[in-house]
Amino acid sequence: MFAITYSDNYLDQKKVISFQDNFLNSSSVELNTSGSTGNPKKLSLSTENIRASAHMTNIFFNFNSNTKALLCMSIDTIAGKMMLARAIEGNYAIDIQTPSSRPLEHFETKIDFIAMVPVQLNESLKFDFEKLKTIPTILVGGGPISEEIENRLKELNITVYHSFGMTETVSHIAMRKVGKETTPYYEALSGVTFKVNDGMLALSAEHLGIQNLATNDLIQLDSPTRFRWLGRADFVVNSGGYKIQLEEIEKLLTSILPDSFFCWKEPSDKWGEILVLCVLDSDFSSNDFSSLDLPAWKIPKKTYVFSKFIHSESGKILRKPTFAQIPLTIHE
Repeated sequence: MFAITYSDNYLDQKKVISFQDNFLNSSSVELNTSGSTGNPKKLSLSTENIRASAHMTNIFFNFNSNTKALLCMSIDTIAGKMMLARAIEGNYAIDIQTPSSRPLEHFETKIDFIAMVPVQLNESLKFDFEKLKTIPTILVGGGPISEEIENRLKELNITVYHSFGMTETVSHIAMRKVGKETTPYYEALSGVTFKVNDGMLALSAEHLGIQNLATNDLIQLDSPTRFRWLGRADFVVNSGGYKIQLEEIEKLLTSILPDSFFCWKEPSDKWGEILVLCVLDSDFSSNDFSSLDLPAWKIPKKTYVFSKFIHSESGKILRKPTFAQIPLTIHE
């Protein structure tokens, strides 16, 4: 049955209680988008739709009153709020702890369900694998899973569910399996359908009050309930007539670069736009991409070294704000 347990150092109990009260007694909840691809926006989501989304996830995973979950993300984010909403809606217990990159480091309780962002999954695979492998349902969202993490999951025979969604869709509306069982295709949750407009995803979900919501996600549509994600339309670099998908290049670079980096673009008189690489000062060692055997137009033309990256509350690197900083050095 529903119950909350807090870690000893948890400081946001008032926020948890406030959301719980709003969810149970108000008609809407105010949320902020992450701002990872544009300016953050305030949204007001109906509690009816939040409840429907929570119910949809609980049904998908067959959660019930015997389930025990761990909330290890900020309660200020849609991901954190939805974990709490799922526990309330499903009438099951939830442990809440202060967010960290290693949520299982000091956690000893047996749980059935955890939701994480990619950096938490990566750190848990490195340092807390024995604990991670005992959790039956691992949900990962908030950003792409790198090829390195996918390969590590396969090696360790762990399957995770990689979610697709956004604040506007009241959390995730599709899942794909990654790891021991893997597929490149996202499958719609019950009541959600997809179509493609100019190569980009549009989705409908009547129970969430969504009709033909247009996105910036480039997809390959396999059926009205199944698609392959190709990247974001606004993450395309048009360089000398070649179109470069940032996420594709980043996936290739994971084999030679440390965990924290990203690719971006900047105007060029010669090429129109050029691909650039952004790294942290402590991680940068060389600009050698020869081992990747890439054509010249897919290789970053510049490397910007920053002292820090700017992140959203859910852990995503905010590319535009980070790139707007003054770099420590530039390598061409």
